[in-house]
Amino acid sequence: MSPEVKKYTDLLSDAMAKLGRPRYVTGESLKINLENASFEDVKVFKYKQPLAPWAKDPKLKHVGAMAMMACDTGYHAYGMGMWFISCTILYVPR
Repeated sequence: MSPEVKKYTDLLSDAMAKLGRPRYVTGESLKINLENASFEDVKVFKYKQPLAPWAKDPKLKHVGAMAMMACDTGYHAYGMGMWFISCTILYVPR
């Protein structure tokens, strides 16, 4: 992970903690939330997910390309959302 991405994820994680949101979402935490919402027989499966289109397997290559596109817009959206919240609602001086 590059230093810039590490800094971004650390700042995003801190902002989420200040909002009382979980810093990290895991399969187990999703399972608990679904069961609390009355879903039954919830199972957690782990799959490989590349974050870029460099996998040799054509299917994983496609998944990686889609993940890369999602990350490209997601980084901006989540970053701007946390910046807005920290500047307006939480007022965290910089």
